[in-house]
Amino acid sequence: MAAFDVDTGALIDTFLPSIDGPVEAVQLDHDAADEVWLGGNFDNIDGATRRNLAKMQITTGGLLPWTADTDGRIQEIVLTPDDRMFVGGAFDLIGGADINRLAELDPETGAVNPAFSFEFTGEAGLRAAGQNIRFAGVTSDETRLVLVHTAAAIDGQPKRGAAVFDISDPNAPTMTAFSANGYADGLRYSTYAPSVGALAPDNSFFILVTTGHVIAFDPNGGAESPRLWEKDHQDSVFSVAISNNAVYTGGHFCKIASGPKPTDLIGGGFTDKTCSGTEPPYPQDGAYRYQMAALDPTDGTPLPWDPGTDVFRGIVSLEVTPRGLLAGGDGMFTGGVRTGRFAFFDLGARSVDTSAPTVDVTTPARLEGATLVLSADVTDDRRTRRLKIRVIDANGHHLQDDGSFADAVNNLDLDPGFAQPGTARSLSTSVSLADGDYTIRYRAADQAFNSNGWQNQSLTVGAAPPPLPPCSVALIAGAPRVSWTAVDGEDTYVVRRNGRYLTTTTDLNHDDTTAPIGLSSYVIRTRIAGVVNDVDCGSIEVDGVAPACSVSLVDGTPVISWQAVPGEDTYVIRRNGTYLATTSDLTYRDDTAPAGLNDYVIRTRMAGVVTDTAC
Repeated sequence: MAAFDVDTGALIDTFLPSIDGPVEAVQLDHDAADEVWLGGNFDNIDGATRRNLAKMQITTGGLLPWTADTDGRIQEIVLTPDDRMFVGGAFDLIGGADINRLAELDPETGAVNPAFSFEFTGEAGLRAAGQNIRFAGVTSDETRLVLVHTAAAIDGQPKRGAAVFDISDPNAPTMTAFSANGYADGLRYSTYAPSVGALAPDNSFFILVTTGHVIAFDPNGGAESPRLWEKDHQDSVFSVAISNNAVYTGGHFCKIASGPKPTDLIGGGFTDKTCSGTEPPYPQDGAYRYQMAALDPTDGTPLPWDPGTDVFRGIVSLEVTPRGLLAGGDGMFTGGVRTGRFAFFDLGARSVDTSAPTVDVTTPARLEGATLVLSADVTDDRRTRRLKIRVIDANGHHLQDDGSFADAVNNLDLDPGFAQPGTARSLSTSVSLADGDYTIRYRAADQAFNSNGWQNQSLTVGAAPPPLPPCSVALIAGAPRVSWTAVDGEDTYVVRRNGRYLTTTTDLNHDDTTAPIGLSSYVIRTRIAGVVNDVDCGSIEVDGVAPACSVSLVDGTPVISWQAVPGEDTYVIRRNGTYLATTSDLTYRDDTAPAGLNDYVIRTRMAGVVTDTAC
């Protein structure tokens, strides 16, 4: 596994994990651009156990605590813009749950959604290697999950090679009527299982690849949905990716079927290249496209694009991004350029919307009453797409649409409608909550799927607690005295100084004779009806009396000398930060001083105030 800078091609040397097996799926986090999920067939990353799934930080190269171990390889990871995660592979157990081949996970915790569970059985054809997931993609409205796989049936229903799921309700996902059990009927390699797939950006079609055939289907089709179009590549197709303008294919081929529109048969001029798929029984007419091709999305007609490459096995990976096309294979040259194994058809950085919305939570920290209003103001420089709110109780359960709480993650989605760019849009929703403590999470996304990340709010529902006791601090004989009034039902009080525990007492005041010189702040902590409350008592300045002090060598031995402090009978000598001796004299000879540099301090107590003077 490696990472590169997209602008320079430079290796990111902070991210060099040691993995004991292949990585076959990669998914970047939308909220943290330097965090990435890895899936594959491994048990260990950098000495830590991670079975087939892991999350890492690119900038540090470190493993993150996120886990969802499986008993089989992971081949697909899909993260939707609204943070739903689906993983596919050859597993029977994931995160301890008895779910096979395809699962939904919480991207924050790795927890499995138990409602998303389907049984894959049988094999779609030759080279199926069991029931594997070849491709998973989610439509832009996040209501459909399109799957290309190698099973013959799902939950007992014939779904050979492809299936479409309705995922609009996370608590009740279902399979749609779509099926294409005869996806390769009449083609040369009709008995082979699918090898790869892709979903068009506008959701109008998806691609299923089997050996040398690239086949398009409508994801909204019904039972035995017909092919929209098919393109014979006359040899193996290993990869496919779809942009707005083209279906890109990669593999081990040099000629593909022409038509149905007029076709440039020569392409980039690679007619002298030889590879399998040009002799009978393959059609002798066709368009030369060497190991990579671009097809018309509407009907599969080969487009003139033909950069050429010297790969031998073929182009095994293609990825369309807004910036350009990435290609991976086993050659050294692509389009006449020495690229090595990775080629990038770079369109250049675009001026895109990269600013996330802002969310200003307007709900108070405490609410009373059965029906509560959760509200926030959302602002974006262009247009907000959605505000998601999650309500989580003290047990970690999420508020569901029916008003109950359950383990399954659930979002309350609010449509902001139209607002002028840069202006706040007030959004709210009503919920009914029992008395208790809750965490409310807010997250907005704009039309470009930029997100502000989750914004957490602690919320208490119920009557307000009794008023807190008044508290004050004053100097008495040079030492701070903290005083407060009694709290009904409270037996003990915790005194905290400068944010740290100081003492516990049953009294209503405390003299802090150990207060340091300078400004100190005090808090009284109480527990009323089991609720912890910190009462601010204020701050006070403590002045100290510091005697002049010095140290010198006499006959090779340190001698410390200091001035008398009125009212002080004894003095503490400290060496190198630890107690050394106590004396009533004004000098001290350190006959036990170790060789090297020694640091001395005289400690005095005046009116209960501790003062350390460096000598």
